[in-house]
Amino acid sequence: MCQRMRWKSPPMPARLISYKEELTLAQNGYKAIAGVDEVGVGPLAGPVVASAVRLPLGLDLTLLDDSKKLSSMQRARAAEWILEVADDVIPGLTVVQRSLIKADACVASVAAASILAKVHRDHLMDVMDLAHPQYGFRTHKGYGTRAHMEAIRLHGPCPEHRTSWGVFETLCGTGGDRRGPS
Repeated sequence: MCQRMRWKSPPMPARLISYKEELTLAQNGYKAIAGVDEVGVGPLAGPVVASAVRLPLGLDLTLLDDSKKLSSMQRARAAEWILEVADDVIPGLTVVQRSLIKADACVASVAAASILAKVHRDHLMDVMDLAHPQYGFRTHKGYGTRAHMEAIRLHGPCPEHRTSWGVFETLCGTGGDRRGPS
């Protein structure tokens, strides 16, 4: 007699976003703790955008996650929430830094900063797409996709491309600084 196998879904991984780092720093006497993150270092075009966020402790962190794991709609919703709940950032302070690898996946304020930076950069790339629709910036956000590389081959780089990168010499055949039509 055959038994029907029942498949169990694998357990969902525990959410890693927490206030652990912020709480440790607060317990060590730090008063203004902000998470800082940047996006856009890897693409062939567009700006690098950084953001700093100081969150009050004790918030429900359900909307936060590593910005790369969230859909654009989830990021937009989270960004709205972050802007509503974040403490004011005070400019001109001396900053003590602590570097944490993959902090955007586990530190609440860094995840919030990452989301804001990504939402802002994505918006800038959408605007850039209006000025240079032949490159498809709205779709690939400046990353080196096959379609983006082909557009560079066809049109040459636009002013927003990072032509100092070696890939442009290969794509354009002329040292990478040939500018195509705007």
